[in-house]
Amino acid sequence: MFKGNLIKIFLLIALTVLLASCLSGCFVTTECTHNWSDATCTEPSTCTICGETDGLELGHKWSDATCTEPSTCTICGKTDGLKLGHEWSDATCTSAKRCTRCNKTQGKALGHDWSEATCTSPQTCSRCYQTQGTVADHIWEPATCYDPEYCLTCGETRGEPLNHSATITVDGIEPTCTEVGYTTSIKCLYCGEYIVEPQEIPPQHSEEAVWCKLLSVHYEVYPCCGEKASEDEAHHKINGICDICGYDPALTISSTTAQKGATVSIVVSVADNPGVVGMQLTFEYDESVMTLINVSSGEAFSALDFIESGNYSSGSKVLWDGLDLDVNDIKDGEILIFTFAIDPNAAIGDYNVLVKVKAYNNDLEPISFKINNGVITVTE
Repeated sequence: MFKGNLIKIFLLIALTVLLASCLSGCFVTTECTHNWSDATCTEPSTCTICGETDGLELGHKWSDATCTEPSTCTICGKTDGLKLGHEWSDATCTSAKRCTRCNKTQGKALGHDWSEATCTSPQTCSRCYQTQGTVADHIWEPATCYDPEYCLTCGETRGEPLNHSATITVDGIEPTCTEVGYTTSIKCLYCGEYIVEPQEIPPQHSEEAVWCKLLSVHYEVYPCCGEKASEDEAHHKINGICDICGYDPALTISSTTAQKGATVSIVVSVADNPGVVGMQLTFEYDESVMTLINVSSGEAFSALDFIESGNYSSGSKVLWDGLDLDVNDIKDGEILIFTFAIDPNAAIGDYNVLVKVKAYNNDLEPISFKINNGVITVTE
C-alpha cells in the first residue's frame, strides 16, 4: 500500500516539472547559438539548430570533360554530359597511335618500310619518306651494235653503240652431191648479224662422171657419190672394143728386170673391170729359173674374198669370190702381187710369167679378158 503511493508521488512530481518547463518556454525568449553547416553547390550555409540560412549556395564548379570522364563538379562530384572519348592519331613509323587530347598511346609504332636503294636515291621509307644509306651503283647492261650501255635500274646510258665494230669471216661450205653449199660470209662478232650474207650454192658433184663398163652395157657414174649420170647403154664394139666408152677388159702382168739371186715382185692389174664377182686365175712360170715365194691380193679386188692354197708351184691357182657388188666396189688396178726369188745360177735371158682366167659377173655371166703376159729379164 505504501509502495503504491510512493510511485504515484513520483509520477506527480515528474508531471509538475514537465508542465513547468512547457509554460516557461511559452513565455520566455532566448537567443539561438547557431551551428552552421557548410554551404553546398545547391544549399546556402544553414543552422542545424534553428534552420536559419546564411549567404548563397556555392553553385557547381565544373571541370572540363576528359577522354575517360564527363565534366564533373569539383565540389560535389556531380557529373554533366558524357566523356569525350579518345581521338586517335594514326600510328607512324616511329610512334604508336596517340590520343591528341590526353596523349595516351595504343599499340606499337609501324616501323619503317624501306625500299631498295636505287641509282638515284638511297633506301627510302614508303610511309614517312625518311632515307638511309647512300644511292646504289648502276647495273650496266653491255652495249649492243644498236644501243649504248644502259643501267637496268634507272635507264641511264653511257658510251656509244658497238656498230658492228668487230667482225669474223665464216668460211664457206663446199656443196656435195646431195647437199647445198654456202659462200664465205662476214658476221658481226658481237651480235651475230651477217654483214655479208652467205649465198647458197646448189649441190654439185666434186668429180667428173666416168664410164662404168660392165660386160654388156656401160653408163656414166659420178665417183664421188656413185650417182648414175646416164642410163644403161649397150656397148658399140668395133674389133671387140666399145667405141663409146672404150670398153676393153684386160689383165696385164707387169714386166721387170732382176739380177741373179735377187727377189723381185710383179703385179697383175685389171683394166675396164666389168664387175667381176668371181675369178679363178692359173699362173705359170719357169721353175728352173725362179721360185714363187709369196702371193697377195691387190686393192682392186678388195671387196672379194681371196683364197689361195699356199701351193705356189707353176700351174697353181688362186680364187676370188664375192656377193653382189656396189658400183663403188668395181675398181681397176692391182689384183695380185707375185714375189719371185731368182736362182743365183739362172741363165741370163727373158722368162715369161703367164696367167689364165675364168671370171663371171653378178649375173653369173662369163667375162672374157684380153691377157697381156709379163716378162722377167734376168741379168748378171
